[in-house]
Amino acid sequence: MHKLIELELSNFRGWKHLHLVDLDKKGLCAINGINGGGKCLEKDSYLYNNNTLTKIVDVSENWNPSGFKEVFLRLTAENGRKVTTSHIFSEDVDKIIKLTTNNGFSVGGTEDHGILIIDKDCRFKFKSLSSIKDDDYICIDRSQNSFVDGYPNIEYVQDEPSICCSGLAFNPPKVFNEQMAAMLGYYIANGSYGKRKNRISISSSNTILINNMKVLSDYLGVEIKTDINYGNSSIGGVWFARFMKYLLDGNIKTARDKTVPSIVLKSPKSCQINFLRALIDCDGYYSKKGDTLEYYSSSENIAKVVHLMLLNFGIVSRLSFNESAKIGSKIYNHKYWTVAIRSNNIDIYFNKIGSLIYEKKEKTRNPNKDIIPF
Repeated sequence: MHKLIELELSNFRGWKHLHLVDLDKKGLCAINGINGGGKCLEKDSYLYNNNTLTKIVDVSENWNPSGFKEVFLRLTAENGRKVTTSHIFSEDVDKIIKLTTNNGFSVGGTEDHGILIIDKDCRFKFKSLSSIKDDDYICIDRSQNSFVDGYPNIEYVQDEPSICCSGLAFNPPKVFNEQMAAMLGYYIANGSYGKRKNRISISSSNTILINNMKVLSDYLGVEIKTDINYGNSSIGGVWFARFMKYLLDGNIKTARDKTVPSIVLKSPKSCQINFLRALIDCDGYYSKKGDTLEYYSSSENIAKVVHLMLLNFGIVSRLSFNESAKIGSKIYNHKYWTVAIRSNNIDIYFNKIGSLIYEKKEKTRNPNKDIIPF
């Protein structure tokens, strides 16, 4: 008797080409078919691989223009069950359907890609992207709670700066922790990298946040100088600036080009809490009525990733953007993004993330504003 471990089918039940692998293992793994027959997602879609938020395009190097590639991903299926993939299929397709919910959650894929919905008769079922209607309710997983257990190692080798460079000696830590996560949150919110002076600067006039940055600086063994008049804090010297550049994945561009550092996404729950708290405290707004907590960013990547990070904590937020913004008397003609937390999700945010500068206002929430299934 021979074991069947791989099978290719043509024109099978609507599939022009179907490739099945690992048939001898528990659970059949069907890989998407080519020539328009598959049910594929866009390569820029996000998923949790090994409890780490990741873009599909980043899970493998050297993508083939079209075809199968052996890629092992550890994903979360229904009821929190963990499954492992064996292959990924990639190809260029002629038509992609993009679906966006009222809260700004979006997915793009081929016409046949299945989405779990609740229809007008309150029935759960999968529907293809091409058949989704305006009155369908999309099921969003708000209870994934995907976090790694351990602290990620910092594989940073410090090169001594040239003799002309100023700055106190800095002993880089070997493991990423909550203090560094908070410092990155402040930097992503209002930080800049001074290329000429090789220093990290963070803008904030809030004394509570400034004092917390001083505590973090003391912990990291770096000097902080704050100009109260301009609300600007200069932290560390060239050695610390280079270390921060490493933690930022080398991304020290303008605010629009900032991204959530990969080491934050690979860190445990406590680090992500500290990152989000610092980020939103520094660049957010809590309404006087206590019914809205908003985070603002000119970076599309940061806004979208923060939107998903909050969801992983069970916090549903709304992602939106404006084509331009007026700050003072100046108009900026590029997109500005808002991540807005409302209704019961404000309570969840304060319970799970918290704030150093905002105090939760006790208020009767309108439950009808949070209708995300699951």
